[in-house]
This record gives sequence, structure tokens and C-alpha cells, in this order.
Amino acid sequence: EQRLHRAAHGLPHFFEVRHRRAIAPGDGFRMKPGYQNFQQAKKGEYLARDRRGAVRAPHPAYILMPLYQGLGEDGFFLAQPIKPFWLELSAFLRRLNFDRLVPLLPGVRKDPEVEAQFVVNRKIARICPTGIAHLLGFRKKIDMGDILLINNRQFGIKAPARQ
Repeated sequence: EQRLHRAAHGLPHFFEVRHRRAIAPGDGFRMKPGYQNFQQAKKGEYLARDRRGAVRAPHPAYILMPLYQGLGEDGFFLAQPIKPFWLELSAFLRRLNFDRLVPLLPGVRKDPEVEAQFVVNRKIARICPTGIAHLLGFRKKIDMGDILLINNRQFGIKAPARQ
């Protein structure tokens, strides 16, 4: 317990995984040597290489579980700190079932093809639709430009077949 306490000294208490680098056989994924869990990376920092070239951090974040052993489907995860206030507010709003109000937001409609999934028209829903959905427990997203598909964690997200 003391060892964990020392290792976590100076780190934020809560993180949210915001990016997963999925890999598959044949990708040729190779993590840049030397990264450790909870090491900070800057936006654009060179983290790894695969058959398409350099893999860079899409945003500043903490690196979790960098892949060095050559087995697995996750190259690494990128996480960002979360303030306890936002976790408490999110839990409070979900206890009040505010997520049921999501389809009433401007530019949001229920997806007719997928249960518990919503289609957000970003041209209409301009005031941080992603942030509001995230606060209400909708973590799964597919960004299609002007259209954003959102779903909560209990259900898988499905892109339309017309893509």
C-alpha cells in the first residue's frame, strides 16, 4: 500500500481514458522505448510507429499501459485528469435521470435504428453537445463531422450502414 501511495504521489486522483490506440496483427506497432504508466505526453509527441508511420499523441494526456511485450490489442491508452466536482455533478444528474432529457435538447434526436443511441446535429446543437452528453453518462461516440452519434456505456454504439 505504501509503495502504491509513493508511486501515485503528485498525480491527480481521478482520470478518464479519452483515447485507446487499438492495434491488430500486421499493424507493425512498436511503442517508442522508455514510456511508463502515468507519464505525461504533449500533443503531437511521437509515441510509437506502425505500418502507416509515426503515431503521435492527439492531445496532451497521461499514457497508460504502453505496449512493449508484443501481445494484445491495445497499443496504449491516453487519459486526462478529472476534477471531483465533475464526477459528483455527473452522478447527481444521472441519479435525477437527466439523461432522459437528452432527446429534448436542440439538434438531438433518437436514432431510429439503434436503441439508446442518439444522433446529434452539430449545426443545431452548437453549445457543447459532447460535453453535455458526456456529463450525463454518454461516453461512446462516433464523430461523423456535422453529425455525432452518442450512446451510454451500457450499450454498444453502432455506425449507420450507409457509411
